[in-house]
Amino acid sequence: MSQRTDVAQCFNTFINLLKELELFAEVNDLRLSFDREGNVYLLGTNFQHQLRANPTVWSEVKEEMRQIIAQHCPRVAPRTIEQPTESHE
Repeated sequence: MSQRTDVAQCFNTFINLLKELELFAEVNDLRLSFDREGNVYLLGTNFQHQLRANPTVWSEVKEEMRQIIAQHCPRVAPRTIEQPTESHE
């Protein structure tokens, strides 16, 4: 992903994806890291992945991030909405 990575756009994509996924997966410990060559890494508690998607196609970058998160981050149990119980008096 080293071809002229737009750091701001990549970070914006990352933040928006985390907002989408925060109800479904543990994303609090995820970070982005950039090296001097312009490579981007998605970092978690027990993993580090270099992003390989074309940096000019943000939908590809977002999808690659989503796949990495799905592979490595535990899912959060969906919140159940309690239904009011009917009284049978």
